[in-house]
Amino acid sequence: AFDLDENHLKILASNTQKEYIDNLYLMKGEFPYDFSIENKLGSVLASRIMHFLEGRDFVTGLKKIYNALTDQGKFYFTSVTPYHAAIKDGFLDEYKKRKSRGDMWPGKIENQWLINPKHKKYVHSLLHVFDISELETLLPKCGFKIEDISLFDYPNDTKSEGKGHVGFVAKKI
Repeated sequence: AFDLDENHLKILASNTQKEYIDNLYLMKGEFPYDFSIENKLGSVLASRIMHFLEGRDFVTGLKKIYNALTDQGKFYFTSVTPYHAAIKDGFLDEYKKRKSRGDMWPGKIENQWLINPKHKKYVHSLLHVFDISELETLLPKCGFKIEDISLFDYPNDTKSEGKGHVGFVAKKI
């Protein structure tokens, strides 16, 4: 487990069943800068975290995850989309304009607090949302083959017509 907050790691360790504790490695650091594992992981889960990265850091993160995986290793991912109910009204039109212009990072929101102030207490101002098409372009460039990709809503999250998040499973090739 890799986390910026040491307390999160302690909570995970204290809640891990004893028979699995020898398989748990805890690492504190800032992703992607402090993440440096080479060819050791069978799978990686990045859930609702990489959408807080600048575009270049997102690509760096993809490359570092690729390097961390063993051959045929799997990468599981979820992120916010521009269709999420909390940001759609304040950002979807801008996203579509940027995408039609061919902007490299059409989903980058510099200050999400202006669009969605209720999250200000616990998230960064930068939010970088993705749709399927951006991920289908980026992942092969970083050595991944997408096995499954789709839009969805989490059961307890704001309903976004089934399109508030994007998730994929990709394999290191």
